[in-house]
This record gives sequence, C-alpha cells and structure tokens, in this order.
Amino acid sequence: ALSPVSLSFITNMAPKRMTSQIMGWYFAVTGVAAWLASKIGTLADVLGELSVFSLIAAFTIVLGALLMIVAPKINKIANISE
Repeated sequence: ALSPVSLSFITNMAPKRMTSQIMGWYFAVTGVAAWLASKIGTLADVLGELSVFSLIAAFTIVLGALLMIVAPKINKIANISE
C-alpha cells in the first residue's frame, strides 16, 4: 500500500549512485517483514494472542531502553549535536 510513496522517497532522497541498491534493500526488508509477520501469526495460534502481544510489548520496551542508552554514543559518532 505504501510502496509507491516509499519508492518515491528513496528515489528523491538517496544518493544517485546508491538508489537501486537502497530500493533492493527496501524490497528485501519488506519480504523479511512479511515472513516474520507470518511466523508471529502462527505463534499467536499456538501460544495465544495475549502471550504474543505481551512478548512483543516486552521486546519493544527492552529495545527502546537499549536505544536510549546507546543513542548518545551513536550521536557522538555521527557528530549530531542536540
């Protein structure tokens, strides 16, 4: 559904020499996301929806906390000032 918008964004924002490579990565990541969604759906049938959504919530909270811890180091490496 958002593919035309995403591809237009990639075309406009990516460096010209990397546009096709970034589009290829976009399609690869989209495929992996669809595969992962099917696995999560299957897991919901086995464990129950509440368990799966609880696992997703816990994973998201832990990942968010890790990103908050690592963000200053990434900003320093990328020379991004606040």
